[in-house]
Amino acid sequence: MVELRTVILSKAKMCSDECVKKSSSNKLSESIRNRIEKGQHKGWQSRKVVSYPEKFFIEVLKNNNLSYEFNYPINKRQILGVDEPYNYFIDFYFPDEKIALEIDGSQHRYRTDHDTLRDSRLSKVGIQVYRIKWKSINTNSGKKYINEQINNFLYFYRARKENLPLETEEVRDIVA
Repeated sequence: MVELRTVILSKAKMCSDECVKKSSSNKLSESIRNRIEKGQHKGWQSRKVVSYPEKFFIEVLKNNNLSYEFNYPINKRQILGVDEPYNYFIDFYFPDEKIALEIDGSQHRYRTDHDTLRDSRLSKVGIQVYRIKWKSINTNSGKKYINEQINNFLYFYRARKENLPLETEEVRDIVA
């Protein structure tokens, strides 16, 4: 019984989501800072791996004839004037409209402070960030949710492209 309890406790690493957020962000930041100082940090290597949500939205954007740049790098020093040594990467960037479409997976629930700061910095240089929280499309509710998010984004994109006001309060709330 003691061995089983030990195994169970070892899998329950943190007491709450807040503890996970604090622990993982501090360890990650400290680790990256150390590698940057030693000149060993090469950026995120997983950028070459396209996630299922990203593949899904590549098809959505293609089907709607929208031109974008995928995993577009934003140099923090040159573009944002921030003295930090690594880039931001935008999932889908629409340069003519200055829209950054971000598809947020579950890891973003621990990165809200980082995402808020990032969005603010991009906004200051005229880039509007539009976030869609990914939900599995394996259920009817997930399919309905993603379909609504796609339609809301397309409405936002067209309004921004044509310099039209966002007419409905619902869409204004989503974009804010």
